[in-house]
Amino acid sequence: TGDDVTIDDAEGVDATVVLVSPVTIGSLSVGNLVSQQARLRVLSGLTVARTIKVNKNGVLEINSGAAGVTSAGASVAGTLQFAAGTLMGNATVTGKADFGGQAAKVFHNANVEGSSTEDIVAGGSMQFKGSSTVTGKSKVVASGNNMQCIVMDKSTGNSFVSTGFAWRQ
Repeated sequence: TGDDVTIDDAEGVDATVVLVSPVTIGSLSVGNLVSQQARLRVLSGLTVARTIKVNKNGVLEINSGAAGVTSAGASVAGTLQFAAGTLMGNATVTGKADFGGQAAKVFHNANVEGSSTEDIVAGGSMQFKGSSTVTGKSKVVASGNNMQCIVMDKSTGNSFVSTGFAWRQ
């Protein structure tokens, strides 16, 4: 608890760390700006007391119904791959925002701002709670057979807005 955690490719090969048990840490850095990929695959609860930084060669993958990532703030120059689970807190994505796949993704008290020119990938059930917002500066590309935006509570102000796409509560 409270530790600063760095996941990188120090051995010069792609690195993947899989989180299978809930943990609370102080800060998280994924990738170190060199050529190999560093990935954190979250399958359980991850609480980050301060900040998350995902460098250009980093991937933060949230990929299980039991997965949840909570942080005070995240800066993503690499990839935020949110396939299933819950995301809480603020995130700025200057890299790739991938919310594709058919599973449910819950944005709970979350504000995700995409400032990249890369397309935002969206799919499955995108569920909004606590006045959550997703905004982008690029177009939205739907993946799979089913994409839906759903309000899961009585909050207002939930939205998903990007170039050429707008869903507002």
